[in-house]
Amino acid sequence: MRSENQVIRKILAQLRHWSYSHPSFGRLLAGPRYVLRWPTRLKAKIQGELLKNISAVLAGDPIVYLSEFQGEFAIDSRSELFWRIAKTQHYEQRLAQLAVVSVDENDDVIDIGANIGFYSVLLAQYISANNRVLAIEPTIQARARLEKNILRNSLEKRIIVVAGAVTNASGTAKIHVVPGREEYSSIGSLSHPAIRDSGSIEEVVPCFTLDELVATHALRPG
Repeated sequence: MRSENQVIRKILAQLRHWSYSHPSFGRLLAGPRYVLRWPTRLKAKIQGELLKNISAVLAGDPIVYLSEFQGEFAIDSRSELFWRIAKTQHYEQRLAQLAVVSVDENDDVIDIGANIGFYSVLLAQYISANNRVLAIEPTIQARARLEKNILRNSLEKRIIVVAGAVTNASGTAKIHVVPGREEYSSIGSLSHPAIRDSGSIEEVVPCFTLDELVATHALRPG
């Protein structure tokens, strides 16, 4: 099968070369090229429908294990995070690796916008017993899952959860939230194409400066 795929790729590469060299030949190939891409598009559509069906029938949060974050996580089945993980079995592998090599075990860690806790859980395992991760999450539902995931991974002694947002001044702010897809939440407008047609709600959240949080929790961040 592999050798057959290699032959097909070589043929397609040659056809592309000819189409660039001879515009009329390229126009002739426009139809066949679309047909060759069609199975991939159909597969993506089927995957999307399957994930929607799975999300609709689940009675509770699915639990996923992510090796790059070295932990188990309860996750909302409506979220983009779950869809990406269901399709690829991974999430931000390269960023997780960069986070690990960047952390010093003798420093405290601050995770701003911790969501459901991927990076908080990961980095809590790479700091000393005397250090802490400060996990800051403003949205109610994401924070509830963050707290569950900390307990699920037995890291409650290493992670401090802060309910609120980090801003340049203390006070409160309104945050726009798409229920089930809290990863798109924003104090600004919700303009991402993925949530253009999604309904949103507003939550009033406390705001803190970073210096204030560092002093309150006696942190020494790296």
